[in-house]
Amino acid sequence: MGVDYYIVKQLHVEYLDDDDMERNINIELDRECAYFYNDMDSVDSDDTDVESFSSKCLEVTYKPRILFQNGKWKSDNIQEKYSNNITQEIGDGMLLKIIKKEVRYLR
Repeated sequence: MGVDYYIVKQLHVEYLDDDDMERNINIELDRECAYFYNDMDSVDSDDTDVESFSSKCLEVTYKPRILFQNGKWKSDNIQEKYSNNITQEIGDGMLLKIIKKEVRYLR
């Protein structure tokens, strides 16, 4: 059975690279496969009901959280958890902002 859509948790990182150019990168943390579990008895055969059901499944439920801003981490635990991954991705770039967010999209 194939997957219907994906739920991806990611870090959106804004930083200055070595040439002082502002850059953005998304670092994927977790990818979850998700399925439309629609009971055929509860959904009418009208296409609009199926479309509204699937669009509800694609609505993001995770509220974006700012992890780093104005040169400060939200907590030491967050810094320990994510700083190594971010350093590997951006190198010696200067961090501006890090936001943890969720993205959902169809297969």
